[in-house]
Amino acid sequence: MQRWNYFTLSLCLVGDIWLFVNTVFDGHTGIVVCPSKLLYDISCPGCGVTRACVRILHGDFSGGILMNPNSLVILFGMLDLHVFMLVDFICEKDYLYKCIVRLDRLFQNRIILVSFFIFELIIAVRNNILGI
Repeated sequence: MQRWNYFTLSLCLVGDIWLFVNTVFDGHTGIVVCPSKLLYDISCPGCGVTRACVRILHGDFSGGILMNPNSLVILFGMLDLHVFMLVDFICEKDYLYKCIVRLDRLFQNRIILVSFFIFELIIAVRNNILGI
């Protein structure tokens, strides 16, 4: 297993544990991990993602997506990460690395990068208006 895979596996496990703990406590752990929220009391595009993921995992898809649309990206990303890591481990390939390289190339396209930035900016403004 390559060195960067251990780092990815560690991050994956931390994310799994965080999501599990929040699912058990129904998203109300009382822990704020967002530096923007802690330092400036301003919501970022990621604020509310954990609660939104918990809602989706409990079956409230519309509520989770309405709380924060980034929750879909996070859940699919976590699922893909697990699948790629498992396939890489079993087949001794580097599919995860190839996927990351393709995503990097995709975001080098300025139109896609600017579109993504505008989407995230809209979510950040929305989160601040709703007080998430």
